[in-house]
Amino acid sequence: MSNKENGWAYKPLSDLIVLALGGDWGKAEDFEDPDYTTVHCLRGAEFKNWKVEKGASAAKRKIKNSSLEKRRLIEGDLLVEISGGGPDQPVGRTVLIDKEVLNHRPDLPKVSTNFLRLIRPSGDINPKFLDLYLKYFYFTGEVVKYQAGSNNLRNLKFKEYITIPIPVPLLSEQQRIVAKIEELFSELDAGVVSLNKAKEQLKIYRQAVLKAAFEGKLTGNTSKNLPSNWKELTIGDFAVSMKNGIYKPKSFYNENGTACLRMYNIQDGQIRWYDIKRMSLSDGEIEEYQLLPGDILVNRVNSRELVGKSAIIRKGLEQCVYESKNIRLRLENIDPEYVNYWLLFNATRYFNMNAQQVVGMASINQGQISKMPIPVAPETQQKSVVQEIESRMSLCDNIEQTIEQELKQSEALRQSILKKAFEGKLN
Repeated sequence: MSNKENGWAYKPLSDLIVLALGGDWGKAEDFEDPDYTTVHCLRGAEFKNWKVEKGASAAKRKIKNSSLEKRRLIEGDLLVEISGGGPDQPVGRTVLIDKEVLNHRPDLPKVSTNFLRLIRPSGDINPKFLDLYLKYFYFTGEVVKYQAGSNNLRNLKFKEYITIPIPVPLLSEQQRIVAKIEELFSELDAGVVSLNKAKEQLKIYRQAVLKAAFEGKLTGNTSKNLPSNWKELTIGDFAVSMKNGIYKPKSFYNENGTACLRMYNIQDGQIRWYDIKRMSLSDGEIEEYQLLPGDILVNRVNSRELVGKSAIIRKGLEQCVYESKNIRLRLENIDPEYVNYWLLFNATRYFNMNAQQVVGMASINQGQISKMPIPVAPETQQKSVVQEIESRMSLCDNIEQTIEQELKQSEALRQSILKKAFEGKLN
């Protein structure tokens, strides 16, 4: 049975709202003027963790009292993102203003920034029903038809957006549908929480594996101390060379040049081959900065939490060089996989304590890498340590892949629920 046969009607969004108004970013919090009031100004940044934070991270601003009178958010209002989108995240996301949002610092009125548009539903539609439909509309991808602007900054063509047809059943049916969706979503949310908890536990387990490995416990050591045939040495004891990467201005970048690995290509101890930049380089530059199997690439400039992350270069990788924010570490008389796992385990702690802070970023240098201590198993045991680590990490990878698949299935099911709901098929 169709929506029409069920007594549903399609109405343009414009017919279902009584107010559509841009936001106001106002003045800085310390601005002094009796005609201005301190408010919490909600931004697109709050959308990311909306479910948990409900706008608690909103910025404190001062806005004119006359502006506040028109823009003060009330329960049931919706905010639509109208500016700031990009290729991977179109504009058009929505959030619903409910009691929980308003009860956070109730002494501060809530408004939205001018990158958002306030829409206030009429009495003909349940605000939750409308918000759920607009979220469904967004995730179908149809919202991209209502965008304008460049690849890097997209805006919502709001006048066209409010012409989209909204399926509208009777208010009693809207309430029933909202209640059913919330019931089903609650079950999905509980499952997602469990899956994300499992991901966090995997992270802890990975670190526990690495800790045990470098205490010799994966290869038979049962004492609290290092095995007697292990040595406390430094990375520098095995370094043949360390070299900062190459820097070239943007004019040297092109589609057909030599692949250049950046800090973004270093993840979880491995090279992730994506969004590869290419440079026009001379043969001499390629020879000087090329990466060979067994080299370890160490990130020397990043946030304090990420500086020092590393990845090993393995056989089969396309000929490539590396950018200046990385250091190439070339070793001898030690298994580079062994060293890379040590860096994966210990780099965050070690470099976090030793990094310099430069203009909001942390940096490390070759000397700090060279002085980094490392517990060294005999060469004959290093392969065994690596194999023990890899067998356990492989199991973690398989579990994590399953978790990611289940999370994707959960999101697909969420969209399926919404599709059925707005087709009048959710019983």
